[in-house]
Amino acid sequence: ICQRLMAAGMATTMPVALVENISCADQQALYGHLDDIAKKARQSKFTGPALIVVGKVVAHRQGVNPDLLHIDALNEFTTEAIGFNRC
Repeated sequence: ICQRLMAAGMATTMPVALVENISCADQQALYGHLDDIAKKARQSKFTGPALIVVGKVVAHRQGVNPDLLHIDALNEFTTEAIGFNRC
C-alpha cells in the first residue's frame, strides 16, 4: 500500500498509523511515515487485524482525549449498539 501511494506521488514523509485489534485489551498502535511504517510493522510482528490511517490526521492524535478511546467504553458501546463484542 505504501509503495503504491508513494509511486502515485504521495510524500514519503506522510504520517501513517497502524492500529491492531482496535477496541480490544490487546490493542496496539504504531506510528511512522509512508517510507518506514512497513519496516516498523514487520519488526513489531503485528498479526492483525489492523486499521491503516494515512494522512495529516495522524499528526493530530496527541490532541485526542484518551478517555474517549477507553477500551471498556468502546466495548460497551459496541455491545449495546449492535449486540456484538469480538474481544
